[in-house]
Amino acid sequence: MAYGHIVLTACILFQYFDVVRSWQAVVVKPSVFVRSGSSAELTCTYDTHASEGFTLEWRYTAPGTPAFQAKRVRRTAVFRVSYNKPPHLLTSMSCLTQVLYYNGRLYWVNSWEGRMALVQNPPVSGVASVRIISAETSDTGLYICEVTNPNDWSGSGQGLINLTVLTPPSVPVCQLQGNPYTGNDVTLSCHSSHGLPTPIYSWHREPNAAPLPPDSFIEDQRTGSLMLHNLSEAFAGTYTCKASNELGQAACSVTLRMTCEYNTHSSNIAEY
Repeated sequence: MAYGHIVLTACILFQYFDVVRSWQAVVVKPSVFVRSGSSAELTCTYDTHASEGFTLEWRYTAPGTPAFQAKRVRRTAVFRVSYNKPPHLLTSMSCLTQVLYYNGRLYWVNSWEGRMALVQNPPVSGVASVRIISAETSDTGLYICEVTNPNDWSGSGQGLINLTVLTPPSVPVCQLQGNPYTGNDVTLSCHSSHGLPTPIYSWHREPNAAPLPPDSFIEDQRTGSLMLHNLSEAFAGTYTCKASNELGQAACSVTLRMTCEYNTHSSNIAEY
């Protein structure tokens, strides 16, 4: 009896450690950068033998969500797929192509169907990656890939991926703040509502305009502001602001007229 007990215990321990060893943490590419309009592959792999109840779930949370909080979010699932194959069919890897999805299909939510696809379908051979067909600015955020296999005693594995969709600057808006009277100070502002990486702003006058004295203006390329000090007739003319990043550029202009009354005209010009 003692010998049989030892053998039984050894078998249980072997099975336990074999199951735990078969499960490896989900591996992801933590940061992905893509251009707007191009495809974005979110890489997620795992190492376990899919069994009855195998589940893959992708979730999405807004940019800036803390990682510990994102791991607990479950209501914004992108999709969930279940693999309900009988255990005896798992003995051969060639049988994995006979996967049965829950109720015979993938379930999509939040209008992802048609915009996202599995890289490997069915996703039961270690590749849980997905591909966004045409990335949009609103796709930027944190994605959670979670794989659960009931036969693994260590439970589920998760991987977090930060997706950033890069876009050229949107057409900026140029404005004049202050009264353009002789001797006054005014500020020209320029801002694009969209653009990743964050646009850099630069101001230019008309090609034939005389250059301003170096101490008569302050330009901030980060905020897009141009401060003009101690105005005179020499400041009159059209000022053009260009917003640019690695993906493109756009421009707007504002005309400064030195009059007794506030009188400006602005226009926006796209330059991609």
